[in-house]
Amino acid sequence: GGGGGGGPRVRAIKETWHEAPLDVFGRQVTPRLRDLVSLWNSPTAEHVPMWTERTTDDYRVLRVPPMVAVQAEWVETQTLLLAEQAPLPPEFAFTGEVKRSEWYSCVAPSLLERGRLSQQLPGNMRQVAQRRRWVLPLPAALACLPAAELPSPDGGSGGTRPEGVTSQSVQYVRRPSMRLAARSIRGLPSNKAVLSAARELAAAAERDGLTVVRQEGQPVVVQMCYDAKIGWNKRAQVSMAVWLSMPPLLQDNQVGVLLDVPCTPVPLPMIDAGGASGSDGS
Repeated sequence: GGGGGGGPRVRAIKETWHEAPLDVFGRQVTPRLRDLVSLWNSPTAEHVPMWTERTTDDYRVLRVPPMVAVQAEWVETQTLLLAEQAPLPPEFAFTGEVKRSEWYSCVAPSLLERGRLSQQLPGNMRQVAQRRRWVLPLPAALACLPAAELPSPDGGSGGTRPEGVTSQSVQYVRRPSMRLAARSIRGLPSNKAVLSAARELAAAAERDGLTVVRQEGQPVVVQMCYDAKIGWNKRAQVSMAVWLSMPPLLQDNQVGVLLDVPCTPVPLPMIDAGGASGSDGS
C-alpha cells in the first residue's frame, strides 16, 4: 500500500526459480536415452522446457514457453483431413541440406498444431477444413539473432501441392506461451490415436472446470513428438528432420488440447528483402 496520499508502491521484489538449477541441468544438459541410442545418426537435441503446472489422474497441465519459431502451415481439405501424416515439417520449410562436414543444432520435440476451419464455397456452400501448423522452435543460439540476420524461411514449394491443400505459408513468428492439458499416447501417433486422445482430454479438462479452446466445435490439438528433432545448420537454415525409430516401450509421443485462449502468433518483421516471409497468399 501507499502512504501520504500517494498510489500503491512496490516495497520488495522476490525472484525465485520455478525449477532448481540442478533440475534444469539434469533436464537440459544430461543426455537422454534416446540421445545416446541415436548418436550414430544425428546430433543430440536441446529440449523445449515444459513446466508441469499440476497433474491429475487423466492429464497434466503444461506450460509451453513463448518462443521464436519458423511456422509452416497449410489448410487441408477432403481426404487429407484424416490421412496419416508424420509429425515432420513439409518440404517447403527446408531451406538447407545435410552436409557431412557441418554440425547441426537440433531441437525437440517436433510440435504440430491442428485446428478445424470452415471454408466458403461457391453457391453459398461451406466445407470442413483443417489448419495444420508445424512449429519449429529456433535453437537458443539462433533465437536471439536480429531479424535482419535470419535467412528467408521459404524453402520453395518443391513442386505442386498435395491434392486437397488450398493454401500454404511459412514465416518466422513469435508465439506466446500456451497452456495445455496433455498426456502421453502409446505407440505411433496415428490419426485415430491423436484425435481419440484429444477428445478424451477435452472432456476430462472441461469436467474439471478448465476452458478448452475449440474451433468449429473441435478442440485445438497440439502434438508433441519427442522422438523427432529438427536440425539447423550454422547459417540458421532448417536442414534436417529426424524421426527416431524407437522400441514401442520407449516411444515418447504426447497429445495436448489448448486451454484458456487461442494461440495467436505474431509474424517476425523481416528487415532485409532476402528475409521476407514466404506465402503463396491463396
